[in-house]
Amino acid sequence: MSLIQFLDVILPADNDLSMPSANEIHLDKYLNQFLNEEQVNGFFELLNNVAARKFSLKLAQLDDKSLLTCVERAKRENLQLVNHFIHQCLTAYYTHPYVLKNISAGAVPPFPEGNNLENDDWLLLESVYERGPIYRKLK
Repeated sequence: MSLIQFLDVILPADNDLSMPSANEIHLDKYLNQFLNEEQVNGFFELLNNVAARKFSLKLAQLDDKSLLTCVERAKRENLQLVNHFIHQCLTAYYTHPYVLKNISAGAVPPFPEGNNLENDDWLLLESVYERGPIYRKLK
């Protein structure tokens, strides 16, 4: 199983939200900024071992549901590696310029000079403030 095949399982396209799949944005190449080859190889070796024990199959022979089961089981063996790998995959996806554009976040940092927020109407909270405390003081 290749990295991009794995990424398409955990980050599939969502047409309703206009979100691309990992393959559509070539996330495997973008992910090189976040993970090194040793981490990728270690992760897939762990998944292959889990797939062999759990399903008596190679990782590439598993369906999507079984692959996700392997990821959950792999967490029991090496939580730090699996969490780090998945976190970096999600970071790479949600910081990709195309994805940022689709979620209307823009490609700029949200604060302090990035995206503008609408002004709130703080008068909506006036009745709550005027009501006063609604808790009982403890001695």
